[in-house]
Amino acid sequence: MQRSCVSGSFNMTIPIIWLKKNFYENPQKVILHHEGREWKTNLYSRREGRAGVLTVGWKKFVEENSLKESDVCLFTLSTKTTSSIDLKVLIFRITEKGTSVAKEVDSLTKYIPTHPKQQRTMRYPSEALDEEGNLIIE
Repeated sequence: MQRSCVSGSFNMTIPIIWLKKNFYENPQKVILHHEGREWKTNLYSRREGRAGVLTVGWKKFVEENSLKESDVCLFTLSTKTTSSIDLKVLIFRITEKGTSVAKEVDSLTKYIPTHPKQQRTMRYPSEALDEEGNLIIE
């Protein structure tokens, strides 16, 4: 997670590649599911059409799950209708030493470009889609 996702403006940006495949209307209702609980949020497309942003319930989700700047979230599409999107969220915590407490995060990072030239070509280098279309935000 970037600092702006978990503090200050709590601005959770969703990349355009995911938005194009899953977005129907502005705003789109999004329900986040984690550990048997749910949070209702809204997803807005920015006017430029380059990305979307989660609002309303995102701050509450961050606070109630104690998300930190170094955490990684995997958003998996559960259900999608024209009126709402349900996303399952897996949270991977990063220890103070910078290593994951969950081994699975190592397999996720292969989808995030590490070479500077690759990062320059992406608008949001800390965001990626895995082979199944899941959204990974570091």
